[in-house]
Amino acid sequence: MKGDFSRITFNRSKHYSGVRWQQGRPNSDADSNEAQDIASYRVETETIDVVGQHGAPKHEPGFALSFGPDGSLLIGQGRFYVDGILCENDAQLSYSIQPHLPNPPRLRDVFGNAQIGLVYLDVFKRHVTYQDDASIRELALNGVDTTTRLQTVWQV
Repeated sequence: MKGDFSRITFNRSKHYSGVRWQQGRPNSDADSNEAQDIASYRVETETIDVVGQHGAPKHEPGFALSFGPDGSLLIGQGRFYVDGILCENDAQLSYSIQPHLPNPPRLRDVFGNAQIGLVYLDVFKRHVTYQDDASIRELALNGVDTTTRLQTVWQV
C-alpha cells in the first residue's frame, strides 16, 4: 500500500453504519478512514440493490460504443455503474486515447477480421498519493502530504 495508515479497520460483517468521534479524545486516521469506508460500502451496495450489478442512467447513458467515420471505436460520454461503482466519462473519446489505459492494443490486433467481439468496462479504485498528483499536498503546511485519494479508474 502506498499510504501510511495506522490500521485498516472496516469490516462489513460488523454492520457498523457510522463512526462517532468523542470530545477530548485523540483523532485517529483509522477512525476517519473507517467512516469513509462505511459510507462508500453503503453507497455501492445500495447502487447494486437499485441499479443492479451494472447499469446506466435511463437518459443519456454513458459508455455507449459507436464507430467514428474513420472506423475507430468511440466511447460515449456519461455515467455507468459497475459493481456499484460510479464510472464517469467526461467527453466522447476514441478507444485509443482513453485516460487510464496508456497504449491500448489496437482492436485489429485483438479481433483480427472477426465480425463479432467482446468489449467490456474494467473498473477499479486506484490509490493516489502526492507523487501521482501534487495538487493534494497541503500548501498551508509547506506542501506536506496529509492525505491520499482513491480514484475510480475505468478501461474499455
